[in-house]
Amino acid sequence: MTKIDNFFESIKDKKVAFCGLGISNFPVMEMFVNKGIDVTACDRRNFEDLGDNAKKAEELGVKLSLGDNYLKNLDVDIVFRTPGMKYYMDELVEMRSRGVVVTSEMELFFESRKTVKELVSPLGVNPNPLDHMVVDDNGVELYTMCFYVDKLPRGSQFASTYASMFNFPGVTSTVFIEPLVDGASQKQLDKRINQLDAESIAAEKDRDRNRYRKVNNKMADAEQYAMDVETGDNRLFMVAFLYVLQATTLDKLRRIVSFIWLPVKRQ
Repeated sequence: MTKIDNFFESIKDKKVAFCGLGISNFPVMEMFVNKGIDVTACDRRNFEDLGDNAKKAEELGVKLSLGDNYLKNLDVDIVFRTPGMKYYMDELVEMRSRGVVVTSEMELFFESRKTVKELVSPLGVNPNPLDHMVVDDNGVELYTMCFYVDKLPRGSQFASTYASMFNFPGVTSTVFIEPLVDGASQKQLDKRINQLDAESIAAEKDRDRNRYRKVNNKMADAEQYAMDVETGDNRLFMVAFLYVLQATTLDKLRRIVSFIWLPVKRQ
């Protein structure tokens, strides 16, 4: 049994809500419904404003919670919030106080990277730069590719490596920022400090004073972060980026892909 199968088995008796009735939520909601999960879609907009999306959700068997009070009195066990929703907004804080699990698709993404394909493309479409899917956007066919970044290559700088990708025409980028729980933050910092300690010993052994100085400066920063986490004054976050490339023809899409990878490859 895969990780994703284990996940669905663990929530088979749970009620799940998704915030937002945008096109990106439909494949995931459909997957949950097909697994027999009780699904509710929540959106600030009303039924008329949502148009076909509301009708499509009902056809899938998804319940709707709409309007200004769309997050009020939800009878659910798990809520998947959208990336744009603040983690500490009042409604989400109230739900957590009642024992509701407030999470996001990105947390599943991090927990199940080996099965991320099953999460973002439950119909089996390969979500990488070597393949594409066709999305029907109100009668217009859009050729679409998706790929994600959750780690920076060694030696790269985010601003110079990925700025062109964020600003490229025909590319929609989404930033996912999730707070690490305190235990996970401390574990990451302990690992970092141990790595730096080993580098410091190696630099001292090689009598490389410049490297020794730089490593010790990084060590001081890491130890300060660790102290801040222990006292609750700071925390670490996981960050990932999802890029969606779209064009009206497959040739145009391939040209976008080739252009967008050029600055990345040069780095």
